[in-house]
Amino acid sequence: MNQQASQPAGKVDMRQAMPLTAAQVADWRVRFGAQHVNACIKAAMAGERNKFYAIEAGHFLGTPFDWTVDGAVAVSMSLLTGAPFIAGVIDPKGVVDLCIKEGAEHGAH
Repeated sequence: MNQQASQPAGKVDMRQAMPLTAAQVADWRVRFGAQHVNACIKAAMAGERNKFYAIEAGHFLGTPFDWTVDGAVAVSMSLLTGAPFIAGVIDPKGVVDLCIKEGAEHGAH
């Protein structure tokens, strides 16, 4: 059971491991500006809440949002029903832009 990871920690290419997240981040960069999105990701990676968070294929990036009850239910139900991807970023107006891909949308049956 003591098996070494195929890649050392910190060496995982997250764009490859989380392609749906990478595509969503690219879309946000176009919509909200790369400087804004990059700053949100950097802040979230440093532990700041309510900036950026993503879940995909067992990987987590960023720091969770302080979800409203409705947001928490949407995220929880999506995870429970097999959504392969959930990501959120705070837009320049201070509103969470949440993207959830449902299982069927990603080709799951």
